[in-house]
Amino acid sequence: GYLGLRASHEEDYTRQTRGMYLAGLYHRAGKGEINELVNLPDVVGMEIAINGEVFSLSHEAWQRELDFASGELRRNVVWRTSNGSGYTIASRRFVSADQLPLIALEITITPLDADASVLISTGIDATQTNHGRQHLDETQVRVFGQHLMQGSYTTQDGRSDVAISCCCKVSGDVQQCYTAKERRLLQHTSAQLHAGETMTLQKLVWIDWRDDRQAALDEWGSASLRQLEMCAQQSYDQLLAASTENWRQWWQKRRITVNGGEAHDQQALDYALYHLRIMTPAHD
Repeated sequence: GYLGLRASHEEDYTRQTRGMYLAGLYHRAGKGEINELVNLPDVVGMEIAINGEVFSLSHEAWQRELDFASGELRRNVVWRTSNGSGYTIASRRFVSADQLPLIALEITITPLDADASVLISTGIDATQTNHGRQHLDETQVRVFGQHLMQGSYTTQDGRSDVAISCCCKVSGDVQQCYTAKERRLLQHTSAQLHAGETMTLQKLVWIDWRDDRQAALDEWGSASLRQLEMCAQQSYDQLLAASTENWRQWWQKRRITVNGGEAHDQQALDYALYHLRIMTPAHD
């Protein structure tokens, strides 16, 4: 209920709408406009290029599932490039129920039958809008060391600040660089993989917002980074386990069991309860 994240794909599609929202963060873009939830900069998007060919699901079969017990969204793909080479691409992510400002993402890429050059670009994309209306001004973007980046944004009425901090870690021998251009702060990671070798990228995101401004912007942003760095001391699976335990306790108290009937009746009820929780800001 603190943070809402749409289940958009990592890769871009023309009609795909990305969305990430904080409960209570509203803004009016101008006179005559409605007061609406601010669509935050995107942190899910990833451009994946294998041997120079950009990954897309235009012609591929894939499997995707949402686990109500943990809130984890998973997808598995076997993708073939134009020359017929095959690759498995698996992604998973969750918004933490244990630490509300935390999002964790993981993607793995494995060449099946040939060596490959892989490039992954991801970070903070502040070009997102509410159907063309921009609510946030970019205050500052910064990179810290090899793994950390942060973007600070302010609503155009100057009343609220948002800090988005990211930590991207990749297994294996990789090369990394950063770019900041046109409201996009991106980390570019490249690797040379042998057939059967797996590249794993884990991305952690910590999202803070305020409307009181009791501390200076740099001090407030540094506090967000410290929270993220503490999370980064744990693996994706460890963070998921803590969030899953929170979900287990919630389901134990609130799940309604359907006796008899079809299996999809229970699934539909679980789905409704799941959405009721993630859309209700019980923390406030």
